[in-house]
Amino acid sequence: MAIKLRYYAKLNENGLNIHDRIGFMEAVKKFGDKGFWLSVNPVKKWHSDQQRSYYFGVVVKLLSEYTGDTMDEMHEILKRLFLSKKVERFGWAVFLCGSTKLLSKGEFAEYINKCIDLATEYGVVIPTPEEYYQNIQVRVSE
Repeated sequence: MAIKLRYYAKLNENGLNIHDRIGFMEAVKKFGDKGFWLSVNPVKKWHSDQQRSYYFGVVVKLLSEYTGDTMDEMHEILKRLFLSKKVERFGWAVFLCGSTKLLSKGEFAEYINKCIDLATEYGVVIPTPEEYYQNIQVRVSE
């Protein structure tokens, strides 16, 4: 089975800056002296700060208030529910938790919609981004 690794890197004046250099080095060490192919792809446009603000400031906040979990715990719960994948290793089923950090705008929007659908199932009303930002503007201008 092929192992797929994904690490963010950017070229700057000092050379190649790998976001998680230690994790990257640990991952490639596993190949030993066998060698490996390294593919380079352009990064998709990441999700916006506005999306991230809405996700944490509204979706995660309201769900954590409903459950009594901290916002960090709720964020982890949501990632495990909607961004994890199941792999079989050594006869065990293991769930790998994904990250929101590298989601594109479209992927992050889909993820937020899944979180809102979950909230709706439990009667938690999540305002749309438009409603949320309109409410903020109204409070600021009062």
